[in-house]
Amino acid sequence: MLNQSNLTSDQAIQFNKINFKNKKKVEKLLENIFLTTNMNPKWNLTPIFSRDYFQSDLLRDLNFLSLVDFYVKKKKYNTIKVENYLLKKIIQQRYKKINVINSNRFKQITCDLIKLFYSFIKVVLYSMFMLANKSKERANKFINKKIILVETFFSKNMYKKKFNERYHKDIYIKFSNRIKKNCYFFPINLSIFSIKGFLNYTKNEKIKFIHPLDFLKFKDYIRSIFLIPKLGNINSKRIFYDNFDVTKILKYHNISSYFNFSTFIADLNYSFLKRLNKKKISIELILDWYENQIIDKGLCLGKNHFFPKSILKGHMGYINDFKNIHYYTPSILEKKNKTLPDEILLISKKIYNKIYKKIKFLNFKFVPAMRNKKIFELKINRKKKLKTNVLIICSANLKENDFIFNLIEKIYQRINFDKFNFIIKLHPNTLINSTLKKKKKLTVTNKNFYDLLINSDIVISGGTTATIEAKILNKNIILIGNNQGITLNPLFDENKKINICFDEKTLLKYINKLAIKNNKTKINYKLLNSYFIKFNKKYFKNFYTRT
Repeated sequence: MLNQSNLTSDQAIQFNKINFKNKKKVEKLLENIFLTTNMNPKWNLTPIFSRDYFQSDLLRDLNFLSLVDFYVKKKKYNTIKVENYLLKKIIQQRYKKINVINSNRFKQITCDLIKLFYSFIKVVLYSMFMLANKSKERANKFINKKIILVETFFSKNMYKKKFNERYHKDIYIKFSNRIKKNCYFFPINLSIFSIKGFLNYTKNEKIKFIHPLDFLKFKDYIRSIFLIPKLGNINSKRIFYDNFDVTKILKYHNISSYFNFSTFIADLNYSFLKRLNKKKISIELILDWYENQIIDKGLCLGKNHFFPKSILKGHMGYINDFKNIHYYTPSILEKKNKTLPDEILLISKKIYNKIYKKIKFLNFKFVPAMRNKKIFELKINRKKKLKTNVLIICSANLKENDFIFNLIEKIYQRINFDKFNFIIKLHPNTLINSTLKKKKKLTVTNKNFYDLLINSDIVISGGTTATIEAKILNKNIILIGNNQGITLNPLFDENKKINICFDEKTLLKYINKLAIKNNKTKINYKLLNSYFIKFNKKYFKNFYTRT
């Protein structure tokens, strides 16, 4: 059986190949879909145009159809299990002799309706709390000013009695006094109920803030809540992908994304810049933590509409799987609809050479890897140990973390803890699940990452910059696979030596195998300088100088 929600390791590997191969094909499909709409640029703020697995199941469904096509032509399977009843109809329409199973149609529709209702309540409550904390007095301080905007986030993990800026504070500290004088952090609020607390914490910060909620009006929130329904419909009667008629599932995914939180925030970013423009506030520069996600596109669209002479720099200050994450690669459609930055700032020459060098419609600049600067200063001083240290690194990808936690649960009783220390390094966005929390032989920590990495023997990780850093320190790596979609692997030429794990049996096998493999912690400087750019003034200037 080919089961969409539980691929075998061979199927998952093939799925990854298809995802990589289909990148341009998906971009072309979205261009064609866009032509069937009213061609409002804000369609680019919707999940179906995001090319993001976590915003919409559309991309996963499209790639699964290609996977079905691949195996049916090989006559490998005659039974296919899918999660969406529309996907069942699409496959049966083309392959009438194939047995397609979808046993939870009613449950699926019910769950989607509940999610839709929950999304609506979430954006309504968000709007109410934002409006309740609005201050005209704060807003009036900026009238007729010329400012620099630096993006930051309000989320529960960003403060503990003090605001913790994770993205741009290290850069801001090194700015000249002239730049600092006009520099204001604008927070994107990701937490509904904590906004009042966030505002109180920022009062005592040395960095200065400009709060979007002080400028946004009631009608901005209403417009953003109902943005997707107001955009209208996908009007084409028939849209094909790999000879599959995908029209109905496209429309289904579009409707099920009504009141999407990211789309809502993206449109508020757009409205925020619109309000600044009306207040006669001029913007010299916008520095955006950039992943080409929906939120970023709203900011870019607003800047390009209301401040076309200003410059927006998209800072990609991280490394992930640039090969397989589609939205990391800007598209021609996004360029035409003005949802891209003026410049993209990269911390890695390797990423540029492998991914972006052929893109001629966008400017790229190099900047120092400020968040990874400590790796250039590391001194290897390992503590004496009697056991093999297994370091499990959690990323911001919650599904990936859940998969790791599930595997650890399954092998827990079979681990020889006389030989192994299992250490779970949490991401600021990560919460350990309640079952693992009770496992006393696991160490859950927020200690310094590099100290943990230096003293580890085996690293279990996924699509995160930490996987690159583990490889630079010559660690034995077990990469976590994904049997429901793409496996994220941030390594390029070095990935042939990586052990990829899709189930608990393989994980336990690799842990025992790598425990006896000699591991000398040392810094691979060639790899380090290939993936990260060390601080120097020449590259640092790219954060703020105009093209």
